[in-house]
Amino acid sequence: MITYSAEDSEEDLQNNIEDLKDWFFDNYEDPAEHTSYNGREGGYLYIHGGPYDAYEELVKYWDGEYPDDIISATSSAIEAIGISEWAPAQWRVAEDSGLDSPPEHKFSITAGEYQELLQKAEKLEKALDGIHLPINLIGHNNPPEPADFPITEEDESYIRDVIAKIKQSTYKTLILSYDVIIKFAKLAKVVLHYSAKYAAKQADISLTEANKSFSATAGKYMAHAVFGIGGLHLLGIALEETANFMKSFFHLGN
Repeated sequence: MITYSAEDSEEDLQNNIEDLKDWFFDNYEDPAEHTSYNGREGGYLYIHGGPYDAYEELVKYWDGEYPDDIISATSSAIEAIGISEWAPAQWRVAEDSGLDSPPEHKFSITAGEYQELLQKAEKLEKALDGIHLPINLIGHNNPPEPADFPITEEDESYIRDVIAKIKQSTYKTLILSYDVIIKFAKLAKVVLHYSAKYAAKQADISLTEANKSFSATAGKYMAHAVFGIGGLHLLGIALEETANFMKSFFHLGN
């Protein structure tokens, strides 16, 4: 879980609220954008799912990762726009299917897209392997405690299962749930936030040591700060890229 201390600035808190807002607006939209409307039926026709409440959706996907005050502040910022009910973002919805009830999400991919997805999966796997290397190879300075580490064994197992499924399939047999995208995007934000915050902390330590001495010792601290968290940053980027690429494979309809 992302935590905050007295040392965290107001800017840190606002940055995380903005991160959650970005995630929300990437997955949900104003129903006025694309949702059918029928005044005689009482308003918008949420045939693709919804209406969604911002706070409920934030809690659903982010509870346990961010403290409730951040989730509440994000929800309030979203509601300040003047919209209380949200529809799924357009990337999650196909052209109007004419259905009267919420359809199932479907997955489709071409041979060329599968090859590109396979490359991204292999890059993701390499990044996942890499998060264990810096600490072991460099004798990492002030490594993160296991309880604070942003990727749990369950998270890692989930990612590796998805990668294995991609690698063991063909473009004709591969089927993924759109929940994979939401899970990957969520993990990406958590990992990138953690790596940025931890790198900044380590950089402060490095600068303190550098101010004490311009010896090789100071260089060693700086190396620890850069390489010790680099694997996590690469993992966050790989998760984010894979999630964004997979969005085009999902639609709603028969």
